Amino acid sequence: MLIEVVQGNIEISQELRSHIDSRLRMAFAKHGRAVRNVSITFDATPKTPQDTEPRCLLEVRMKHTVKVDESGPDLFQAAERAIAAATRSVIRAVRQEEQRNKPKVHPKF
Repeated sequence: MLIEVVQGNIEISQELRSHIDSRLRMAFAKHGRAVRNVSITFDATPKTPQDTEPRCLLEVRMKHTVKVDESGPDLFQAAERAIAAATRSVIRAVRQEEQRNKPKVHPKF
């Protein structure tokens, strides 16, 4: 699994990079074969004039792409929220794929 941390328009500390790397590897460890590439970008550009929190854009590439856009009071919390949301989405996508690939069993009467 390739993890790419894109700086965007915010300075990212080495501590945050290490934290993100370990959290993503831990979050996707069980589904590592399904996940090919993870890209995480931080952005301080507000979506609306009222928006003052930094945003974290997380994209997980697997058979299908999962995209998450979260914000938080600081970069660590924005990353945590994005990773949690992406983890739920990846688990859901993997389960759906397993259900599609499961052989159909018809009851015999």
